[in-house]
Amino acid sequence: MNMDYQAGDAHQEKLDADAVCIQCGTVNAEGTLLCKVCGNNLRDQRVRRLASDQALESAGAGPRRRVWASAVFFVLAVALIISTLFNQEMIVSWLMDVQAGTRLGPSDLWNGAPSTSLNELAESLESTFPTEELALQARDTPSPGTSMSGMYAVFSGEQFVGAANIRETGNTLQLVAVLNGGEQLRGLATLQGDYYVMVPESGGLDSGRRIIAIQGVASPVAGGVVECVGDDSRSRYSCMAYRLPS
Repeated sequence: MNMDYQAGDAHQEKLDADAVCIQCGTVNAEGTLLCKVCGNNLRDQRVRRLASDQALESAGAGPRRRVWASAVFFVLAVALIISTLFNQEMIVSWLMDVQAGTRLGPSDLWNGAPSTSLNELAESLESTFPTEELALQARDTPSPGTSMSGMYAVFSGEQFVGAANIRETGNTLQLVAVLNGGEQLRGLATLQGDYYVMVPESGGLDSGRRIIAIQGVASPVAGGVVECVGDDSRSRYSCMAYRLPS
């Protein structure tokens, strides 16, 4: 099936769609509706990208604080890949140590030494979990702060998907996030340059059935706004977090 949209006499209306597919990286011909490799809807992709750009712009206070989500996402994705490449020996070592029982794994974020402080964050988050109304207010007017610590409303595109509680201690972030579907993410991220990196042994997602390792990158992009990219080795995720008033 030819998935390229052919402009001609029968199609006078201009098709607004991205050319580069973010799912597989294919560069499609101008006017293509569906990616010719993976079938991703490039028009819907453009709509989501523009909506994300608009939401991120509204989080800033004037032109100097405008941040384009698409560019930041690209930088974060590259940072995640670079971090993985530079830390691949450490990741392999971690996998071997976990199998040998000599190093902590993601489950220890719930049952091991790091769990004490993370349990405190989880209990505080569950007792003050924001409503969607409060989350939307935080997205429109995020609360600035002198550190990363605080409660955050988490959005995927325009959808409110959960909340997070973050504690900054030196160059490390302790974080707990609860998604609306009931999943809980816990992690420890270390500052590297302008962003925080969470490697597999220090990040995990509890789906209620099992805990899987998560690696990711978090980057402050404006006052009270953080963009995150995560990877569980099968899928990649991205979201925006907006700080709630304390």
